[in-house]
Amino acid sequence: MMKVLVRTHLFNKIGADHVYTTMEDALREIHPNLHSEEDSKICPLGAYPQPEIIHP
Repeated sequence: MMKVLVRTHLFNKIGADHVYTTMEDALREIHPNLHSEEDSKICPLGAYPQPEIIHP
């Protein structure tokens, strides 16, 4: 996927700060900015945080 983004110059248009390697990374970065503090209490995306993945 990254090769296609780079080859077609979309990576530069999108920007490295808007490309995430996993959905978890994207949600971790974006989710806190989506809601007010009250809304985040009822948001299903933040209700069940996934444990950190540990790579050997």
